[in-house]
Amino acid sequence: MTEIHRVNLTKSKLAAMPEAERSLLLLLGHANNEINVLSKLILMARKDEPEIKLIDHVEAGQVFVIMRVLIGKLHEAWLLFNRRFQADHSLRGKYLPKLSAQAATAIAELNQHFGRGSPLTAIRNAVGSAG
Repeated sequence: MTEIHRVNLTKSKLAAMPEAERSLLLLLGHANNEINVLSKLILMARKDEPEIKLIDHVEAGQVFVIMRVLIGKLHEAWLLFNRRFQADHSLRGKYLPKLSAQAATAIAELNQHFGRGSPLTAIRNAVGSAG
């Protein structure tokens, strides 16, 4: 089950944040929005089985194009998180201890996944060099 947390972040509160934290928050929010939009587009493109086979092939092609962009965005989001949060000792030291056990486990799994060479990264790099 997904939990939704509401955060009232006024312009003055945002301005009062340290620059590195403010920048990270805005960049991660932007990445999250892009990933959500692309995921929803994929779901919308393939919601039912078309009667005409040609339409089915066109929709499948559209889904593959969107998936290609989504894979790139997921890779970019990981690089952003890795470079702006995990590589920043002060941010990491400040926020990692405050994470729930579930969130800490998720970060450990992501580090393990990407540390050994992510299939997403391999697909992104193979497609990117072919295009």
